[in-house]
Amino acid sequence: GSSLTANWSAAGGATGYRLDVSTNSSFSSYVGSYNNLSVGNVTTYGVSGLASATTYYYRVRAENTGGTSGNSNTITATTSGGTQTDTTNQNQLNIHIPTL
Repeated sequence: GSSLTANWSAAGGATGYRLDVSTNSSFSSYVGSYNNLSVGNVTTYGVSGLASATTYYYRVRAENTGGTSGNSNTITATTSGGTQTDTTNQNQLNIHIPTL
């Protein structure tokens, strides 16, 4: 399988993040366990077990003891057959997360 690396910018006050990954931009279904997955207090996360040459969509939410933010904007990444870090879209991937 292929993989991609999801990247986002840190949200002030966040103690952790939640990640959604889907094959459709409406997130009507999710890839594996990547449905509100708690990834910890990180700003990059490897998403594995993906199909090659497939477009995936992901979004994140920030959380802290006060609750969870709204969704970030949706990011598109396409696996190219190997490990996909999508460096050509690095600026796009460093997304803004709504403040809590």
